[in-house]
Amino acid sequence: MNWQKIIHDLENSGLRQYQIAKLSNCSQGTISFLSTGKQASVKYQIGEALLKLHKDLQKNQ
Repeated sequence: MNWQKIIHDLENSGLRQYQIAKLSNCSQGTISFLSTGKQASVKYQIGEALLKLHKDLQKNQ
Protein backbone atom coordinates (compact mmCIF):
# COMPACT_ATOMS: atom_id res chain seq x y z
CA MET A 1 0.00 0.00 0.00
CA ASN A 2 1.29 3.47 -0.84
CA TRP A 3 0.60 5.21 2.45
CA GLN A 4 2.56 8.29 1.38
CA LYS A 5 0.15 8.89 -1.50
CA ILE A 6 -2.90 8.25 0.64
CA ILE A 7 -1.74 10.69 3.34
CA HIS A 8 -0.75 13.22 0.67
CA ASP A 9 -4.22 12.97 -0.93
CA LEU A 10 -5.91 13.41 2.45
CA GLU A 11 -3.76 16.45 3.23
CA ASN A 12 -4.51 17.94 -0.19
CA SER A 13 -8.21 17.62 0.59
CA GLY A 14 -7.72 20.05 3.46
CA LEU A 15 -7.25 17.66 6.37
CA ARG A 16 -4.35 18.28 8.73
CA GLN A 17 -2.24 15.43 10.06
CA TYR A 18 -3.74 15.66 13.54
CA GLN A 19 -7.24 15.38 12.02
CA ILE A 20 -6.25 12.36 9.93
CA ALA A 21 -4.74 10.80 13.06
CA LYS A 22 -7.87 11.40 15.11
CA LEU A 23 -10.12 9.97 12.39
CA SER A 24 -7.95 6.88 12.00
CA ASN A 25 -7.38 6.39 15.75
CA CYS A 26 -3.60 6.74 15.75
CA SER A 27 -1.00 9.34 16.66
CA GLN A 28 -0.05 12.34 14.58
CA GLY A 29 3.49 10.94 14.67
CA THR A 30 2.33 7.82 12.86
CA ILE A 31 0.72 9.94 10.14
CA SER A 32 3.90 12.03 9.88
CA PHE A 33 6.08 8.92 9.54
CA LEU A 34 3.76 7.45 6.91
CA SER A 35 3.74 10.69 4.93
CA THR A 36 7.55 10.85 4.83
CA GLY A 37 8.10 7.15 4.22
CA LYS A 38 9.83 6.60 7.58
CA GLN A 39 7.14 4.04 8.38
CA ALA A 40 5.92 1.62 5.75
CA SER A 41 3.25 -0.38 7.57
CA VAL A 42 0.43 0.12 10.04
CA LYS A 43 -1.85 -2.01 12.15
CA TYR A 44 -4.82 -3.42 10.31
CA GLN A 45 -7.37 -1.14 12.02
CA ILE A 46 -5.40 2.01 11.20
CA GLY A 47 -4.92 0.92 7.61
CA GLU A 48 -8.61 0.22 7.21
CA ALA A 49 -9.50 3.62 8.67
CA LEU A 50 -7.07 5.40 6.33
CA LEU A 51 -8.39 3.52 3.32
CA LYS A 52 -11.98 4.39 4.28
CA LEU A 53 -11.07 8.08 4.64
CA HIS A 54 -9.36 7.98 1.26
CA LYS A 55 -12.30 6.20 -0.36
CA ASP A 56 -14.75 8.74 1.11
CA LEU A 57 -12.55 11.53 -0.20
CA GLN A 58 -12.60 10.03 -3.69
CA LYS A 59 -16.41 9.79 -3.57
CA ASN A 60 -16.78 13.44 -2.62
CA GLN A 61 -14.59 14.77 -5.40
